[in-house]
Amino acid sequence: MRKSFWSLLMMATLLSACASGSGEQAAADNGGDLTEKNLPMTRQPPSAVETESKLHSLPEDSKSGEVTGYWSQILPSERRFKVVLNGEGILDGETGLVWERRPEITDLKWVDAMRTCYQLFKGDRRGWRPPSIEELASLADSNGALPKDAPFQNSVSPAAWWSSTSGLSDANLAFVYMEGWGLGDSKDKAKETAKVWCVRGGRVSNY
Repeated sequence: MRKSFWSLLMMATLLSACASGSGEQAAADNGGDLTEKNLPMTRQPPSAVETESKLHSLPEDSKSGEVTGYWSQILPSERRFKVVLNGEGILDGETGLVWERRPEITDLKWVDAMRTCYQLFKGDRRGWRPPSIEELASLADSNGALPKDAPFQNSVSPAAWWSSTSGLSDANLAFVYMEGWGLGDSKDKAKETAKVWCVRGGRVSNY
């Protein structure tokens, strides 16, 4: 019985020593500190409220703190337009669209105008497209005039500009934007001509 008692005592001592050694090794692995701050933490998934907030938050301009590029405000011309793409494009801060700085001023039939934009390589970038009638109209002021003090080049004065938007009742027609008149009458895609002002970004809209 005495021998059995001492055997159990020795076994308990050994187990205690092993447990102590494991704790010291863990402390060493954590820089000698086993406090809660050094224990590995499991990152909790974001709550539904946090996720919803991020989805609906809009980016802000780093200098002005104003939301830009979401059709949500009116900016003065000197802050609205910015030269981008190595001087070949103009970023519209109100809509987030990038327009050609030097739009095509040759009169083209509708199909040729659409092709011109789709094949355009400008500012060391592809991805240009013809604008919708809503996008063209967004450039104009309350009088229907296109921006005069913006940093565009080439004449954007009175002219008819093709849109990618087909006529409401006749797909053979397409809406044009006319300086000073706003939304002009639709033109025949195959028989009439107008100028084209290519754009990048935004939602592709082709009706």
